[in-house]
Amino acid sequence: MRKIVLSTLLTGLLAGGVLAQEFNCQVQVQAPQISNADPRIWKSLELAIVEFYNTRRFTNYNYAPQERIDINLLLTVNDFNGTDYFRGTLQVIYARPIFNTDYNSPVIDLVDNFVEFRFLENTQIEFTPDRFQNNLSSLLGFYA
Repeated sequence: MRKIVLSTLLTGLLAGGVLAQEFNCQVQVQAPQISNADPRIWKSLELAIVEFYNTRRFTNYNYAPQERIDINLLLTVNDFNGTDYFRGTLQVIYARPIFNTDYNSPVIDLVDNFVEFRFLENTQIEFTPDRFQNNLSSLLGFYA
């Protein structure tokens, strides 16, 4: 019994460190049902999300590029009001590098079917861990 408790506790402690590493992020925004929007808004949103993950430090540690967690996001926009309101689905895929190999181990592969947020073109995504800024920063912070 003691071995089970000890191994469970050790696994929990090790898993806690997994969530706080910096990322190597790639984002694709697609809007197959939206035809009247300027395509620059999709590129601006992609770049803002990539910048959010790739330039932000979530820990005080320094990681080499090959040590970062790969994250791939696919945002499919189903509803857009033409200015700043987005609704759609988000697919999140994380892969963690395996030490001293060229392999990555899948960590998360999920689809969030109801994503809703506001975003203005060419703006940064502001994030404060202990305070709500907006739906987009909270959503991205949640998956970090």
